[in-house]
Amino acid sequence: MASSRSIHTLVQGGAAALHPNPVLRALPVGKTTSNMRRNLVFVMSSTPSSSRLRRRRVTTILVAAAFAALTLPGIASAAAPVQTSDLAHSTGGRITTADGTIEFSISSSTLSGARGFITYSGPLGSLFGPEGFAEMIGNRLTGEFFLIDGETSEPAGFATYVVDFTVAGPETATHEVIKDGNHRTVLDLIEQPMLANGAITMPDGTIFPLLDLSATRFVADTWSNSPAATILDGSETFIEANWMLGDLPLTFRLHVTELDAAAVVFLQLPTGGEIIGETRPAFVDDSLAAGFTLTQTGGTVVGDAAVDLQVTELGSTAAFEETDISRQRVITTDIAIRGELTVTLDGATHTFDFVDADLFSVRHAWHGIQYPHAEGGEG
Repeated sequence: MASSRSIHTLVQGGAAALHPNPVLRALPVGKTTSNMRRNLVFVMSSTPSSSRLRRRRVTTILVAAAFAALTLPGIASAAAPVQTSDLAHSTGGRITTADGTIEFSISSSTLSGARGFITYSGPLGSLFGPEGFAEMIGNRLTGEFFLIDGETSEPAGFATYVVDFTVAGPETATHEVIKDGNHRTVLDLIEQPMLANGAITMPDGTIFPLLDLSATRFVADTWSNSPAATILDGSETFIEANWMLGDLPLTFRLHVTELDAAAVVFLQLPTGGEIIGETRPAFVDDSLAAGFTLTQTGGTVVGDAAVDLQVTELGSTAAFEETDISRQRVITTDIAIRGELTVTLDGATHTFDFVDADLFSVRHAWHGIQYPHAEGGEG
């Protein structure tokens, strides 16, 4: 079920918020205050995760689509509450036959369209690619993945799919009231477990059957007010620390706002995969202590990690940022980080001090207003 924190994160991230650990993989390092806030890029993992993670992704897509629809010109300036409705289906999994292995995820939403990814290893080599054309008619989803050769990076054709969804359990309803500045949104979400059956066909005609895969259907109804202007108040703390664990690059990233917090520890493997652990920690009085379960690409648990750190503010500067659509005062604060990251792999424990890290850390706060015409009203 979508938490209010994940929905708040989505409100800030927009329709691209597909990846479950926001800003943790693609956030640029060394950017200015405004660039950091404007360039938060959310990337969908190329390796499908558990069914619970897929459900969380589709919930995020649903809410993102709803907010995208609410900010279309001519709609957001209306005084009366605006309603949008969305219907989405999602499934995925790992299929291994004598002809190879595929791992995929796919979802289809009436507001945001199809989202998905596939990886393949077998006689055709190593292939991967995102979703292409897709169409949902009734309970049947048909479409294709655009394939890329993992060795040459050249196009490798299309993998087509047909997926039939059938009900597998009762509906579960949730009700969320989201407040962000002077915006207020009400979300009614119905989630229902489904089963997915069908097939994925590779370019050479190889067929991978989809038999009773876990799937989910979501129905989302959203209402939102449209205030004449938007209050821009918020804050964020970003920390990235890099070390070397033997020959492996080790990274810790943390992004904390007033509405959400997300942290990740990951190691890049020489084979091209990764070991990763994610959590949503609590930041209390500028102190943080959190644990991570480390999993290798494919979902195998290989170890754990723990972080214990303290943030100290050193000094701050203030500046005004004014554009055609907004005006705000931005405060940038330099921060120092003390503490340790502990990583346990293969029974061996390694401790890393933040003093020894290649470290980037910053804190921002901003206060201002976005003008009415920025959301489609008359300037």
